[in-house]
Amino acid sequence: EENVVSKTNQEPPQDSDIHQLIDECCVEVPEEQKQKMEDTMFDLVKICHHK
Repeated sequence: EENVVSKTNQEPPQDSDIHQLIDECCVEVPEEQKQKMEDTMFDLVKICHHK
């Protein structure tokens, strides 16, 4: 798991990147679900940056 985090150490991902990622991954996913995933990803990003 360590090596995954090390890649994202430089810059925090931009909101638009996360939106794009979610759009690409979840074409079939309902909007509500997308929002939950987004929140989860933002939480993960925050956690990564606190370490």
